[in-house]
Amino acid sequence: MSPPLTRRGTVRAAASVFALGLGGCAGQTNATENESYGEPKIETSTATPEPATNTNVGRIVLRNGDSTAHELDVAINHYGEEIHRRTHTIEADGRETIPLREPGSYSITVGLDGDTVSYRESLTESNRCREWELSVRVTAEGTLKRVVTVCPE
Repeated sequence: MSPPLTRRGTVRAAASVFALGLGGCAGQTNATENESYGEPKIETSTATPEPATNTNVGRIVLRNGDSTAHELDVAINHYGEEIHRRTHTIEADGRETIPLREPGSYSITVGLDGDTVSYRESLTESNRCREWELSVRVTAEGTLKRVVTVCPE
């Protein structure tokens, strides 16, 4: 015959069962007390924030609509500081994109055989569609044409 259960033994057994029952739940949820019902409220989030480095406020697209390759000299200043200066070779019917990742004031100059296109723009993250595009195209005649798009698709 087993010894009779004491109050101390009953409390010890109940505490062990309770601790084992909670052991599998640790760290699974972020629960807070819901004051109106006295029940736990589970908070979950499915949103994944994008790192700031992947956010673009704009872009410059260099396009070549001519049947031969062209070299475009591109200079980009951000608040007066040069951040990009390079000659881009764009193949016939080709394109190249230069992302603009920081909000602010930009000055852009694109040159082709002495012909230049300049543009100034102030870009903010609060722009209506959050992205701006300056497209500079070499035409079939070999001249530069500038097109600004506020909400490119």
